[in-house]
Amino acid sequence: MSLGQLLDDEYGIAAGELFGPLGWTLDALATPSARLTAAQAGELLARAVELTKDPGLGIRLGARAPVPILGLMGFALMTSATLGDALRQLVELLPAQSDAFRLDFVSGEGQATLYLSVPGDFGRCQDIALVASIVGVQGVASHLTGRVVPIVGELAVAAPEGWREVGLPEGMRCTFDAPEHRVVFRTEDLERPVVSAEPVANRLIVGQVREQLARLPEGQSLAERSRRLLEDEPRLRSAAQLARALGVSERALRRRLAEAGTSFREQRDAALRRRAIALLEQPEISLSDIAERLGFADSPSFSRAFARWVGEPPGRFRKRRNP
Repeated sequence: MSLGQLLDDEYGIAAGELFGPLGWTLDALATPSARLTAAQAGELLARAVELTKDPGLGIRLGARAPVPILGLMGFALMTSATLGDALRQLVELLPAQSDAFRLDFVSGEGQATLYLSVPGDFGRCQDIALVASIVGVQGVASHLTGRVVPIVGELAVAAPEGWREVGLPEGMRCTFDAPEHRVVFRTEDLERPVVSAEPVANRLIVGQVREQLARLPEGQSLAERSRRLLEDEPRLRSAAQLARALGVSERALRRRLAEAGTSFREQRDAALRRRAIALLEQPEISLSDIAERLGFADSPSFSRAFARWVGEPPGRFRKRRNP
């Protein structure tokens, strides 16, 4: 567990001081099949903050997080062919490791974007968890390829106290108070080979993690399926349409999404918002074309929806992001 090792190395705090009061053991958390909820991660971070009194803990933790702490999913990433393949597997397989974050990956012309959302409750340590995750993504990408992978991290939270003093890893820029949590890569970096690629091992490991995913509670797995389908098919505008596409009744869909802590509208709006942002960053695509691609009746309807999602109209958002 990287957090325990970090506290021991940099603060002289033994793992027992971190895990003991929570009733957990390091061995249990380090098993490849261990699954950490957002609430558990929040408890760990709260305990770490209490022990260290360090406002830069999120950056230090993210920079120190090795790929193997991701369990079986980490080994899947380490054996994938390219960085792009690894990122796509990360999005697919993360729910087997934790429900703390949800990821979406959109590749456009010139850049690719990994979006983060937080369905769980980290408590007062959510900002620290987000910073650690953004920094950790860059660390994982660089570890997999054996070279520094430049990224831009954006977080929809205020800048944490003291983050400039701690400093970010080489090749990383970060902005705060952004519309969404996301990590932006250069498209060409997706083709970088993973230094430990092993296709046969990758197929075996991915198969094992998919078996873990299949054993998740039914509502949770349906939520993942519906989220991905809405990302791929933005014209699915009603719960009834989505339910038909998934092969379940609308009533069952709504019930099982609620069991997973989400709703059709929440998932639909998140999917449309992310897709809209990715399209707006391609200046050659007009607002009317974006509206049509996303299934809106016209450009004004899209503009009103986008302003509701991010707090400003799409034209202003595009000018600010692409000056």
